[in-house]
Amino acid sequence: MLVEQARGPAADAGLQQGDIVIAANGAPVSSVADLRNAVEKSKNHIALLVQRGETRLFVPVRVG
Repeated sequence: MLVEQARGPAADAGLQQGDIVIAANGAPVSSVADLRNAVEKSKNHIALLVQRGETRLFVPVRVG
């Protein structure tokens, strides 16, 4: 899922416009609904696996 605009806790954690979210807490993400479901299931933190250019990195985001 392509990040068109990062704001709030995700931006604070380092998510950037143009990043591609591949997974959230180990579950594949292919839509906004997938990401929303992962956030709803998480307690206080979610780990996003992100593709940024040629690099894959984990972005820990504090939610809730």
